[in-house]
Amino acid sequence: MTPPDDDVEHHRRRGWLQRSLFAALLIAAACMRVDDTRTVTLFSNDEANYARLTDIVLTQGSAGLQAEAARFRAQPSPFDGPSPMRAGYLYAMAGLMRVTGWQGIRAIALGSALLDAVSLGLVGVLAWTRMGPGRALAAMLLYSVSPPVLAMARRAWQEPLVVCLGLLVMLTGLKCVETRGRGWAVTMGALAGFTFTIKETAFIEACLLVVLAGVALARQREWTTLSWLGASFLVALGAAWLWLGQLLGGVAQVMYFLTANVRIAAQTPYAVKYQSGTAMDWLTMVWRGDPFLTLLAGLGVVAATAAWRLGRQPGRLVVWSIAIAAMFLVLPVLSANRLNLRFAGPALAAMCWLGAEALFAGDRLLRRSLTPRGATIAPLSMAIYLGVIAVAGVAQFRTTFEARAMVDLSSGLVLARDP
Repeated sequence: MTPPDDDVEHHRRRGWLQRSLFAALLIAAACMRVDDTRTVTLFSNDEANYARLTDIVLTQGSAGLQAEAARFRAQPSPFDGPSPMRAGYLYAMAGLMRVTGWQGIRAIALGSALLDAVSLGLVGVLAWTRMGPGRALAAMLLYSVSPPVLAMARRAWQEPLVVCLGLLVMLTGLKCVETRGRGWAVTMGALAGFTFTIKETAFIEACLLVVLAGVALARQREWTTLSWLGASFLVALGAAWLWLGQLLGGVAQVMYFLTANVRIAAQTPYAVKYQSGTAMDWLTMVWRGDPFLTLLAGLGVVAATAAWRLGRQPGRLVVWSIAIAAMFLVLPVLSANRLNLRFAGPALAAMCWLGAEALFAGDRLLRRSLTPRGATIAPLSMAIYLGVIAVAGVAQFRTTFEARAMVDLSSGLVLARDP
């Protein structure tokens, strides 16, 4: 039966409005992030050192990075500064400088802003067909105004690239499971293996996503696709290991640098003084960082659990979001001197999807509790609430992170403890 022309026109206009809102959110957020890089008045030593290593890669290539790695190995305290282990990040930023002609630490900050804008688009794309355009737009709004996200998007840190790559791995993983296609499996495996050259948190997230995709494929008995995923991941990881070995002075040196990154970096005077604390300190940091998102994400988990208990299977994106959020909200507590909101970067995007799920669950409850005529206020109430979140999020970012010229998101600085 053909739908009435009025219904077709209504859906067409609604779709046009949703796509326009997607584009408007993306453009506005990208402009705000790029503009915010101008307000950074002080960069940390860590950012300056990574900018120096990026310049070495840009001007001297692999020979310069090999010399830097040899200098690090020769020092009595070799990790008093950034490690060349994260060569993938250095080459990515050097490539950005070469393509754009930008130079220096502010070029890396601009790269962070652009990468975070891409992440915002991926947050919307991942949710658009899996959760619906409304939830996708709500998740994008939550991500676009989250104070910790805005704080990371204006700095010369690795986190924007970590989050962007994680979202790309998730996109390819979901496509792999949904289509059962070998091409998507190979793409996911290759991207996941490459994250080993970026940062430890990127690789941890990629491994978790590979496991989640592997379990889903096993439940579907798609053994061939699962084999392609596992093989491509191992091949990419092996290639990344060999490449890093060539840069760091041998394949065995990769493990040396990796263990030093994980173990020694947590024992530096800065980490001991500014990234230590209790589980309650960490929960307080997450709450202070973005109270609206924290509350909504928690409610989203409750809504998904309630739906499951009622026999409604939560979507795969929601389930994977819960796994990622749990992983990166628990890991800093279990690790020594890792209480830094930067380590929770991958969790923030996942929390935005959970927050959108909570908002629409609340919308359903409100509609059911009102008369049909009264239910028309439900969309208005959600719009007002999202507006309040947007204004409050940007204001909190300006007062908490920007005005205080915060050079890191560690516990000592976020909690204003022994500044």
